[in-house]
Amino acid sequence: MSPVFGLRYAVRNLARGGQRTLLAVGCIAFGVMALVSLQLLAGMMRDAIGVDARESLEGDARLSRGGRPLDAEDVASLEQLAADGRLRGVTFTSAGPARLLKQEGTGRVYFLSRAVGVDAATWPLFGELALRDGVRLQDAIGEPFSAAVTRDLADNRAVRIGDEITLAGGPGVAPARLRVAGIVDRIPGRQGDTVLYSLETARRIAGREEVVTEASVLWSGEPLTAELERAGWSLRQPSSVEKNRERVLGLTSFMLKGAGILGLLIGGIGVSNTMQVMLARRSLEIASLKAIGYDRRHLLALFGLESLLLGVAGSIVGAALAVALAWPFMVLLGRTGPILLEWTVDPRVVAGGLAVGVATALIFGLHAIIRASAVRPATLLRRETTPVAWREALGFTALLGALFTLLASVVLGSLVEGAGVVAGGAAGLGLLGLVLWAVYTAIVRVPVPMPAIAAMARANLRRTPVRAVLALVALFCGIFTIGFAGSTILSAKQRLDARTIRGDGINIAVYGRRADAGKIARELDEAGVGALERIETAPAVARRSGGKLLAGVGSVEARPDALRATIVAGAAPSGDGEVAVSERLAREPERLALGGEIELEGADGRISRVRIAGVFAPEKR
Repeated sequence: MSPVFGLRYAVRNLARGGQRTLLAVGCIAFGVMALVSLQLLAGMMRDAIGVDARESLEGDARLSRGGRPLDAEDVASLEQLAADGRLRGVTFTSAGPARLLKQEGTGRVYFLSRAVGVDAATWPLFGELALRDGVRLQDAIGEPFSAAVTRDLADNRAVRIGDEITLAGGPGVAPARLRVAGIVDRIPGRQGDTVLYSLETARRIAGREEVVTEASVLWSGEPLTAELERAGWSLRQPSSVEKNRERVLGLTSFMLKGAGILGLLIGGIGVSNTMQVMLARRSLEIASLKAIGYDRRHLLALFGLESLLLGVAGSIVGAALAVALAWPFMVLLGRTGPILLEWTVDPRVVAGGLAVGVATALIFGLHAIIRASAVRPATLLRRETTPVAWREALGFTALLGALFTLLASVVLGSLVEGAGVVAGGAAGLGLLGLVLWAVYTAIVRVPVPMPAIAAMARANLRRTPVRAVLALVALFCGIFTIGFAGSTILSAKQRLDARTIRGDGINIAVYGRRADAGKIARELDEAGVGALERIETAPAVARRSGGKLLAGVGSVEARPDALRATIVAGAAPSGDGEVAVSERLAREPERLALGGEIELEGADGRISRVRIAGVFAPEKR
């Protein structure tokens, strides 16, 4: 048998297969599309998350004082270590309370991942920072109240250079209007949804000098970990970041690749079922070939070539669709999480998907091909029922499972994980088959009055139980896949919507000076605004009586009407010199007690000593 004859024979039979051939190609295309697109997405996430841990820390280590701002003594001590050559570099950052971004001329507010003040001359110590059009960070944020935004904000929120944005942190944090002067294409740690501004801008927003919250350092030689910890510093180092990153990457990669393998498994089952139907309809042709001298080896080659061509065609279509779908998947994922993903198509992944698709078509077509080539011509010509050789069938199934497990192991890079995914998928399909077999039995066996045409359909279903159940499994898997994809997209959209606050109803926040309170109230009343809650906010730093800063306190609020919260201990403040603190400040590590005193330093430098009258639980909105 010449290769040319075999190729022409296979192409002709596939062309004659019509819809069945297209169905088989579609099954392989679906599996390859799922596998390659999810692998590409996993690769993009690995490139974004799997950066050097020092990029996430923006240095060899990140230092903080347990949540409280760094004072002048803290900053001076680190700068002295750098001046002595014990640190190769140090840079300071200010993680501001602003988490809301509002664009000029819109009524929506968007949740940010972070808004941070940095020292443009030294930040970052480690990692790549690149702004669009070659703009330098110093030029972009050098002027007070100028800022740079990451490219996901620029692309998704249509923020452009020269636009004005408003940053706010909700009640208690005065809004700040910034002018966008740069767009960040690459940032250390690949964290998106970020606004960068200078430390000077951070001081003007906060209304005080002590705004530095963290410092990143580069070791000059031996790490100073022990010395800094003895001095009371809290350190984050690459080891802790890498451990968490590897866990996230491993789980994400396994889930995405495993989902692709299961999609390929479903596609392979569709190919096997289609091949069985196609070969069953060519029983006379098979008998004639065997009668004129073609032995089992020739038939395996002929039908194997058909399966190979199905795999090649389906894999090419699936790979093309995967590359096309990977882009919207990346955009969707980038919009639902603060990760700057880079669009990349790894040719190794695409080539591997093509090879896996062809191998899957051969593996799953093998079962139908071996069964068809093993039947005797006399049995086929007499249209006799072929007895089922259960041992042979079980052997073929075991061989098929072993081959596909090996294939899955190559994709996942682990024999244990490959076997686990295949075994889990097979068990799930087996359980689904049993459930659908019960449904099928109820349909064809339970006597129910029905029209004649429905009775004929039920009688036809009764003649082909295995094929009917396989069709039910395939239909269920298809509907489930569509439903799962739809629910995933809907969930992602809901997550995206959850990051946006509409500027209506109780979400309206109006900021102004105390002297303008009456005018603002009149204008709101004329605009039809109903209930209005008046809150007086002032930037302030809170300290214990001994002078230690309290972490996370940047302002005080006065509510003339009532304390809009639930008092859980003590009483609401009723006079001058009394305050209520949140549950967070009453717990570890601050442990502020009822009756204790704290000092509040305002932006004008004046210090007030107040007594803690109560502890409140903030209202959840």
